[in-house]
Amino acid sequence: MEQRQAAREVEGLEGRLRQIGLADTEIAQIKSSSRASPLLTLRAPISGVIVERNASLGETVGPGKAVFRVADLSRVLAEGEAFESQAAVLRRGLPVRLTVAAFPTRSFEGRSTNIGSAVDTEKRTIRFVAEIENPPGAPLQPNMFAQVIVVMKARPKVLAAPLAAIIAEGGEEVVFVATGNGYERR
Repeated sequence: MEQRQAAREVEGLEGRLRQIGLADTEIAQIKSSSRASPLLTLRAPISGVIVERNASLGETVGPGKAVFRVADLSRVLAEGEAFESQAAVLRRGLPVRLTVAAFPTRSFEGRSTNIGSAVDTEKRTIRFVAEIENPPGAPLQPNMFAQVIVVMKARPKVLAAPLAAIIAEGGEEVVFVATGNGYERR
């Protein structure tokens, strides 16, 4: 009877080891070892970077505790806010350019993926999310503060001058433009 109970306990432990991702070959190696190792290698179900660790060396953890949080940083999400007046032109798929203080001379490219459906009543802004390509080496880190610029379609070039620069003279409106030799009337 004790042997059956011990066998059930071993089966239960094997099941728990499978739950945390150990392969049958690793479980067989643990069973065949004459001495239990205090270290256990855990493999994440995805490749990526450990962005959060919730356990210390030597700490006993149970099946309900998330020990690590792993993230794939090849693409990162950036949350931004646009002024309410820009809501009409903001839409999914627009190109975005992101800059962070850690890399002031470098910009990162991406696209807007989600536009909020409500305006923040206090700030008068609408939230949006952009997906940004993170180059190899993943320089962009979670929770970095960033400036996100949504790139709109280019407007046609027009001739523009400040209203104060326009002078009414003889039924015509003219401006004076600085040239190398002085000013030219146009």
